[in-house]
Amino acid sequence: LDFVHRLEGDRVGLIPFAGTAFLVCPLTIDYSAFESTLGAVDTAIIPRGGTNLAAAIDLAGSALTGDNHHKILILLTDGENLEGDALAAAAKAGENGMTIFTVGVGTPEGELIPQPEKGGGQFLKDEMGRFVTSRLDEPALAAIAAAAGGQFVALGKNGEGLEQIYQQKL
Repeated sequence: LDFVHRLEGDRVGLIPFAGTAFLVCPLTIDYSAFESTLGAVDTAIIPRGGTNLAAAIDLAGSALTGDNHHKILILLTDGENLEGDALAAAAKAGENGMTIFTVGVGTPEGELIPQPEKGGGQFLKDEMGRFVTSRLDEPALAAIAAAAGGQFVALGKNGEGLEQIYQQKL
């Protein structure tokens, strides 16, 4: 929200994703509507688990089709891509005039994935009962950004990565 509040007349949209992606806020200059939509997003909004960066990139490309303005996707993720071919999707998006900035969330060492809806201290387990660890994949995010003329930055503890994108690129 801090990032969006700095924009001046730029349209924003929101595409949450996991194993698939959904356009929950089409492009708008109504930042209040964006904020309301963002406030309604939670980890249960996507019915299919996993990570499919290609689905998010492809959906963003569809949402920006025919747009004569700058086509920019800011992809916030740990970069672990379990489904789809994100690099091919990014290259195609770049060919179609979209710039992708990847913002890495997490650490290369990884962390367990909390499940607050199940009470404190509960973490996601796989089908074998093992804890699932989410790890930041910096090389993959750098490659995705490079394929679409963008840049990779780490989010940072206080959102410094988004600030860097805003100051240097937007």
